[in-house]
Amino acid sequence: MRKVRIKFISTAFLLLCGWIVFSSYHNGAAKLGLIDCTGAEKTNLKGCSNGGPGCHTTNVQSLINLSITVDSLGVLTNRYLPGMTYQVTLKGINKTNDSLPFFGFQLACIAGDTSSNNAISVGSWDTTQLPNLTQLTHSSPGLYNIDIIEQTDRVIATTGNGKKGTTYTKSFYWTAPNSGLGKVTFFAVLNAINNDYHMGGDYWNTCQTTLVEASPDTTLNAINLDISGLKSDIFIPTLFNEYILINKLNSIQSNSYDLKVIDLNGNVLISKKVNFSSVSMQEKINSEKLGNGIYFLTLLNELELITKKILKFN
Repeated sequence: MRKVRIKFISTAFLLLCGWIVFSSYHNGAAKLGLIDCTGAEKTNLKGCSNGGPGCHTTNVQSLINLSITVDSLGVLTNRYLPGMTYQVTLKGINKTNDSLPFFGFQLACIAGDTSSNNAISVGSWDTTQLPNLTQLTHSSPGLYNIDIIEQTDRVIATTGNGKKGTTYTKSFYWTAPNSGLGKVTFFAVLNAINNDYHMGGDYWNTCQTTLVEASPDTTLNAINLDISGLKSDIFIPTLFNEYILINKLNSIQSNSYDLKVIDLNGNVLISKKVNFSSVSMQEKINSEKLGNGIYFLTLLNELELITKKILKFN
């Protein structure tokens, strides 16, 4: 009788331990000290599948469409400038016929353009603006060597009711590393779940995207917003250093503007009158008092308002 009772207790204990692992995995695999599932580290199980320590089914599901995009001043980019901050967005779309109203995920950035046995985290994640139900989990040597953004609990789908067409989206701010590193790659895994607390019926997928280091003197696409409906002939480079250069391409239209440079808090840091002429078609604004970062530049006259996001980079 004693042996039977001991066996029963041992079995119950194992079942309890298994329930704790599987049911609490929604708090984040890395946070629980378990594993990096993104695929960035070859030493870890990609997708946490094959009955691993998580709640993922065995096989990758391509019908969970997954992508990582990097936003630079409102423009998607595949390049990065050292020290510049970008918005990184992970987006999944349910293309199955199953109802998957919740999701979990992991997102990381490493040096190079391929997974590695010795992956190294690069750049830094902004933890002051993390979306709801997300966390930054730092590396845990011996288990995983990279910093990981992941969920703190099951996250409800961003749009839809869980069925086909439902989307799962989270965005984060990431600051690029110092110059000279070369390529960096974001790795991610997303698990769309039916929320029945079992592995069956949950579908996951992984993805990655690589950014190439750009030279600080790279001129990005100029973006002019003319809310009056007129086509502006003003060109303002996105990047600036000691001076903000404003070029007028056509001398026929109005040549006088009120210029303002505004920070992200709405403070006007530079305000002056800008006048172009047939002799001088360029205005040079001294910006030595501005720190590195993002600003808005506006040009206003009786005909048009031009607004441009600009970046100071030394």
